[in-house]
Amino acid sequence: MAIPVWRFGICYYPAPKVANTSLKHVMHRLRTGAGFVGQEKPDGGRTHIHQAYGTPLFSKVEHEAYADMLRFAVVRDPIDRLLSTWGNRVVHHGELSEAKADVASMRAKKLAFDPDLTTFLDRLEDYLEMSPSVRLHALPLVEFLGPSPQFFHLLFDISQLPQLVQFLQATTGREITLPHRQADGPKARRDDLTPAQIRKLEAHYATDYETFGDAMRSSGGGVRKSRPGFDLRDAQTVEPGGGA
Repeated sequence: MAIPVWRFGICYYPAPKVANTSLKHVMHRLRTGAGFVGQEKPDGGRTHIHQAYGTPLFSKVEHEAYADMLRFAVVRDPIDRLLSTWGNRVVHHGELSEAKADVASMRAKKLAFDPDLTTFLDRLEDYLEMSPSVRLHALPLVEFLGPSPQFFHLLFDISQLPQLVQFLQATTGREITLPHRQADGPKARRDDLTPAQIRKLEAHYATDYETFGDAMRSSGGGVRKSRPGFDLRDAQTVEPGGGA
């Protein structure tokens, strides 16, 4: 499912490495009035928010349930998303380490464990096959947000998170604090890449650039009103539903 808050008539469509964890915490607080704690597990830990709120593929969401809601999402340059995936999932979480990866498959394909950025990009397709988590975080945005930006009332580039907070505050009348989560790991940047690497990744994510390029800050976007004539003030008049 996407993440609706029925009483306010808004629905967030999540995607990995685009403030996903932070926004799930915000939406949970709007739904319940409390911060997310998670259920206690037998080992003494607690369930993660991603276990309570998934990040489904667009094709798996029952969109009819949210047809009358104000739908919004956040986009980000796909190369920046992939670099964040390498820094957080590969380096910080060690998901391509010998302790976590499919050791036999890695060795069969002669893939280095814990790859540096260049090694990871050189063998990108092979590495994505080795870890379901890394693959999920590196999937194109269209897999989570669908083939058309017109599906959404509002699309925010990740650089426009302050405007997203303002939108949520104006819509809900609640004070919103956006926590910064899942930001651990080295911060690789586009400037760290060679022209050949950039061309390779632009081709890999060509559909994302074609679909959401106008909404990405790097393409001159910003807050995008995907539906012609939609005004941010209309958020106050969305017909509310029942429940959370």
